Amino acid sequence: MSTPWDLSTATLDHTVTLADSFTYGSITFNSDGTILFIAHVNTSPAALRAVNSYSLSTAWDISTASYDNLEFSVSSQEDNPRGLTFKPDGTKMFVIGQTADAIQEYALSTAWNVSSASHTSTFSTSSQLTNNQALFFAPDGYKVWATGADDVIYQYILTTAWDISTASYDSVSFSVLSQS
Repeated sequence: MSTPWDLSTATLDHTVTLADSFTYGSITFNSDGTILFIAHVNTSPAALRAVNSYSLSTAWDISTASYDNLEFSVSSQEDNPRGLTFKPDGTKMFVIGQTADAIQEYALSTAWNVSSASHTSTFSTSSQLTNNQALFFAPDGYKVWATGADDVIYQYILTTAWDISTASYDSVSFSVLSQS
């Protein structure tokens, strides 16, 4: 982008072709831009719902990405992962998707290494939204926003930072239906 944070000034810089048999739900990066994470559904040969990681030899430059051969299946909790994010120190991973209508929390015993993940908690969002698409945490980890098929963003508060077992709906939402 020629103007920082202004999407109207964006131009295509580089593309990377990934496996054709994947349906991709979300991408995110680690805090310094040296690891790219992708949540996906593998449609062939077997239905695998997973998060993969790719190392970037130049931070934030996907043209330098190489597969780490690290993967973590989320299929026991979410059949259609759509949103993916991490705690800033890389010790927790959060996935949201269209099947469970919940936020899934995973602890990583080795920071930023998805193969070291283990499921720790589930927070249902089904009372507010369905077909979950995306989530975003406040930098301090005490709020999380989620959106789904109804084009509404819902706000949740956590009494313990980065612990979704302490989450509750904040009775705050914002509709983007008239804009989308």
